[in-house]
Amino acid sequence: MKIEFEDTEIIRSFEGLYTTSYLCPANVWTCGYGCTGSDIKEGTVWTEEYCKERFMEEINKFSSKLEKVLPSNISKNKFIAILSLTYNIGFPAFMASTMLKKLKLGDWGGAAEEFLVWTKITVKGKKVFSKGLHLRRKTEQMLYLKG
Repeated sequence: MKIEFEDTEIIRSFEGLYTTSYLCPANVWTCGYGCTGSDIKEGTVWTEEYCKERFMEEINKFSSKLEKVLPSNISKNKFIAILSLTYNIGFPAFMASTMLKKLKLGDWGGAAEEFLVWTKITVKGKKVFSKGLHLRRKTEQMLYLKG
């Protein structure tokens, strides 16, 4: 599915734009719109244009991987909602998720409920509820349910 920059508003609104690297809650150096990688370290600075380019490169990689595992009849809204979740939790976590299992079984409603499973962050080695992640998941879920 072709994803344009405009399609990613939900992701960008939650990731925010940071032209200087920062340590995310998972203690990973991050820059731009939630981009990570071995080239990002303390003191990394990007232009806004490069943030957009790099973000879309990452989005296209995630999108290509998702196309291979999601049902072919998935709507764009559902796809983008799942793309947002996957961009946030990582592809390996999504591949092991109950959501993917339900999607493959055609349990669209059951898959929608799975967004709210991913509302915790790890703090000092313990999983704790995050209001921010809960809001993100509810927003993703609402987009998914639009059809």
